[in-house]
Amino acid sequence: MGLIVVLIILGIIGSFFSGLVGVGGAIVMYPLLFFVPPLLGFEKFTSLEVSGLTAFQVFFSTLSGILTHKNDGSLRGNLIWLIGLPALVSGFIGGLVSKEVPDTYLNMLYGILAIVAVLMMFLPKKDAGESEWAKNVTGVLAVAIGIIVGFVAGMIGAGGAFLFVPLMIQVIRIPTRTAMATSLAITFLSSIGTIIGKILSHSIDYRLAIWLAIAGLIGAPIGVRISKKLSVQKLQWTFAGLLIITAAKIWWDVLLNG
Repeated sequence: MGLIVVLIILGIIGSFFSGLVGVGGAIVMYPLLFFVPPLLGFEKFTSLEVSGLTAFQVFFSTLSGILTHKNDGSLRGNLIWLIGLPALVSGFIGGLVSKEVPDTYLNMLYGILAIVAVLMMFLPKKDAGESEWAKNVTGVLAVAIGIIVGFVAGMIGAGGAFLFVPLMIQVIRIPTRTAMATSLAITFLSSIGTIIGKILSHSIDYRLAIWLAIAGLIGAPIGVRISKKLSVQKLQWTFAGLLIITAAKIWWDVLLNG
């Protein structure tokens, strides 16, 4: 099985979950790209290479997911711009800075963020109504979330949705389905800054990244359509499960290999 075929399959898997639970796909793609190719006999990617490929895939999978969601009324424009634009700028900076960060530290950062996201998803919560959650939205809070998440996500090549979703649910108290859909658009904006930073730091292998982009356009719409048929509880458990699995695998590698 050629590397390109492997990347297409992995890209479809990652983008499917992107559409399913409203993430860019990085929580799936990062460990898949890091661990699967070596298991099949291909040369192992460095963390910098993985973050570059992931950034490219996230951009296209979130774009595809947004187009699928655009007519169902679940996207919230005020949050998209308030959080997404700061995330775009800070994601660009994070993408540039990542070139100077050792592989082990990038992996540890990813693992820490995944654990934080899991803990937030399991905190007690109650979905607020449209009028109630709107009162919780302030410009300062939204911008702060965008800046912080955008920067750290840019470093690991993610759009940041695996952090945006629990933060919007727990801090802003936005309904879960709305958070998952809106996070795709926020992550798309964030990924623009991230991918520009990766391009300028020469961290993307375009010969491989293009196949992940194509896969992202295929898998995300399928995930979005299936997500509409699942209960909120099932979506939450799917999201948390993905985070637990990927965090465990990343930390296993960090502790085992340093």
